[in-house]
Amino acid sequence: MTYQQQLDKIMESYLNRYEKREPFIEFIISSACNQKCEYCYLVKHGKEMYPPEANKPENILNNFPILLEWLQKEGYQWKTFDIFSGEFFQLPFWEEILEDIASFCKKYNRVDNIISVPTNMSFLMDDEKTKKVLDWIEKLDREYRIGFFLSASIDGPEDLEAVERTLRNGSKKDSIYYDKLFSFMRDTGTSAHPMVTRNFVKNYKENYDWWIDNIIKYDCRFSKDSGLKVYGIPMFLEVRDPDQWDEESLENYRKFLWYVAEKDLKSIHHGDKKEFAWHMIDDFSDGLINKADYNHIQPYIISLPSVQNKMPCSIQSGPIWRVGDLALVPCHRTCYPQNIYGKLRMNEEKTEIIGYQGLNPTLGIKIKTLNPNRSMLGCTYCKYKTFCAKGCLGSQYEHAKEIFAAQDEICKMYDVKYKTINEIAKEYGVYDFAFNSLEVPPSRKEFLRYAKSIIER
Repeated sequence: MTYQQQLDKIMESYLNRYEKREPFIEFIISSACNQKCEYCYLVKHGKEMYPPEANKPENILNNFPILLEWLQKEGYQWKTFDIFSGEFFQLPFWEEILEDIASFCKKYNRVDNIISVPTNMSFLMDDEKTKKVLDWIEKLDREYRIGFFLSASIDGPEDLEAVERTLRNGSKKDSIYYDKLFSFMRDTGTSAHPMVTRNFVKNYKENYDWWIDNIIKYDCRFSKDSGLKVYGIPMFLEVRDPDQWDEESLENYRKFLWYVAEKDLKSIHHGDKKEFAWHMIDDFSDGLINKADYNHIQPYIISLPSVQNKMPCSIQSGPIWRVGDLALVPCHRTCYPQNIYGKLRMNEEKTEIIGYQGLNPTLGIKIKTLNPNRSMLGCTYCKYKTFCAKGCLGSQYEHAKEIFAAQDEICKMYDVKYKTINEIAKEYGVYDFAFNSLEVPPSRKEFLRYAKSIIER
């Protein structure tokens, strides 16, 4: 057996052993985007990660239905189609991708599947395209029982977006655009994932007020399992790049976290400290999610620590395919040539997948089985390791050329985060409630006591 044949076998074994039963599959459609965000890895490194053949429309449109058929034939059991692109709805063939999914689900009687798409929501600048998106949401639900969910990649108001998220064609977002945005979020149940950057925390009060005040103004709510209508609080995500975090931005970040507590207690929880305590305590388990008036789907930026023994992103959640060249990659930010696990081989006519081409499948095994608490350089002896969300593997590779090495600046950011959240919990009586309430499960109490003791060492 040749070395290449061994790699091919390892790739096949990896997929069969680790990926077939996963409920999620991510399909990277294209890296093309109509924005030029200041902190975006595609702007900085996109040409290194995405070869021209991977972005060719003819390759994507040919390969996608073939890949779906192959996954079905091989017995993959996913229920969620995570569709990633630079900006999906600016692709001229976005509807064809949705048609492929709908036809595939109908052919194999797949119901109650989900399509998830992150989007910068620039389609709202085009009324005709907006109508098409709304039509697809309704059509997929009515005709195919497919939930079509968007996550808005919007950081904040006009001034912030003009600094770090400019559109390539020079268009500006104005009050009319933002009225469409929040109306769309309300009417469709669309969530949002603003990125927390040095620019965001520089004007944290203005930026956070903008989000919460508009969520309330437009009544952006959805129903919990209990029937309670709750506000769809955005999922604020820290950008885990070292150039975002210096002494000034870390101090602004600390103040921002305190302001989140102050603002949410007053505006979301109407001064009810018990309800606010539930919001901080909830770790999305043990039935806590129906206890209070907040968005239980999104992680809360000031939630108290929970056990972390894997990466919190999608990198360990299921196979990730770059459709244009049928490459199996770690994730959309780590797909540099040397990190690709392998590719699927096609026949000469490009009509059928016939085998595997292993490239670096052992990296796939390493990442899939990774416990970062023990295997990440810089994390093994860190006191926060059991609950820290860790750095981004792609960012770590870009800045240090080592995927599995924590970055000092990100460690400092998490140090500020956990110490600040601990102080907030003490100030607002969250620990008193957590440790004395009969409603909080014993396992959650035990871990909160442990985490508190670790932070205060």
